[in-house]
Amino acid sequence: MMRSYSPRYADFWPRVRETIAASWPRTLATYPGLPKPFTASIPGTDMMFYWDTYFTHVGLLQEPDGQQLARDNIDNLLAQVETRGFIPNANHPWGVNRSQTPFLAQMVRDYYQQTPERDLHWLAAAFATLRKEYAFWTDSLPQIIEEHTTPIPHLYRFSHHATPEELLSFYTDILVPRLFLPADISDAEKIRSASPYLAEGETGWDFTPRFEERCSDFAGLDLNVNLCLYEEIFQWLAAETNSPVDPLWQERFEQRKKLIQTLFWDEKRGLFADYDFVNRRPSRVASTITFCPLWAGLATEEQARRVRDNVALFEGDFGLSACEPTERPQRYQWDHPALWPPLTWWAVSGLRRYGYETDALRLAMKYLDVVAKNFVQPDPAGDVQTRFPGQRVPGKVWEKFTVDGRINDFEYIADTQQGWSAGVFIALHEWVKARLDRPQH
Repeated sequence: MMRSYSPRYADFWPRVRETIAASWPRTLATYPGLPKPFTASIPGTDMMFYWDTYFTHVGLLQEPDGQQLARDNIDNLLAQVETRGFIPNANHPWGVNRSQTPFLAQMVRDYYQQTPERDLHWLAAAFATLRKEYAFWTDSLPQIIEEHTTPIPHLYRFSHHATPEELLSFYTDILVPRLFLPADISDAEKIRSASPYLAEGETGWDFTPRFEERCSDFAGLDLNVNLCLYEEIFQWLAAETNSPVDPLWQERFEQRKKLIQTLFWDEKRGLFADYDFVNRRPSRVASTITFCPLWAGLATEEQARRVRDNVALFEGDFGLSACEPTERPQRYQWDHPALWPPLTWWAVSGLRRYGYETDALRLAMKYLDVVAKNFVQPDPAGDVQTRFPGQRVPGKVWEKFTVDGRINDFEYIADTQQGWSAGVFIALHEWVKARLDRPQH
């Protein structure tokens, strides 16, 4: 495994950063039912995606004028919990039959801790709303058709609450053109086939081989890691707001942490993976979800060391692939050789947390480089591998990449993305600058 990296596009990092800073006002959007303007996940739209907003948030909190934008984004997410009982995948009608990996508790905590304002009234109100969102994931609600529960106590899966009509539309409008699934099957077969794919939509990894095309049979690693964090953050919130502490939060935190370290751990491979509760084993597909427990501080020191020793499974010239390369043909945009901003953030943050700064620095600089490379001279669309024609223009921050430094057009043409691509760029740029300026001993 490479232990050092010489950046190739570092001279352009400041230009990318300046462009992002100047662009935030142009990303602001409004939407009926949301109380405040928000940073649209894709510039020029009025779409607010749930987990995208967390990774936008990590950058906004580093910006001089970003704290109010971060607060407004949080308030819009809180408002959706109050009106719907959960936060939808996206705020448009097509995105309300499922949620996405829960990050709101982390966003509330990080905003409160990183800003000079200490609004305890706001924090207490947010705490009450967060408990309602937690119940969406952990309690059975009448409107949920496929529940999040699994046969294993305290473990949860990704799911959805789509109607049969919505599943049929999802199959026809999304799965046929994006994954080339057969169109000439019965409606009943389409509905049955669509269900596990729509559950993948709740993960944010739509679509991926990490669940072996049976998402509903797996307890999601990232879902359970984040619920574990909610239980930890709830204890902090109770202390901060002088609220009663429910002893179940600590009990569930300890139970879930133990399950993450055991059921989700593949001892033979030295990786974390989603847990197949039907076949009672971790997923056979190695993916960069393995870094999620490190990001959350839930891995043992030995587990973190072994994950770190496996970085080479995923690492390419410009960063980490969503999944390890295999002989299977790529069908999904969250597979090898796809490089995604949130996965880079998890990996860099997790490696840093356990003291592997050399590896974290290398991966962070590779991400800054792939963004800058395509900012200066974007990869042209239309390659036979991507199947999509198109034009690229310089001066943009793109949504998704590949580990060989290109723009990822699998499933659909990549958007220019001022959301998580920009947020992760800012946060990593701040850390890399500080790390490179630190005196070496």
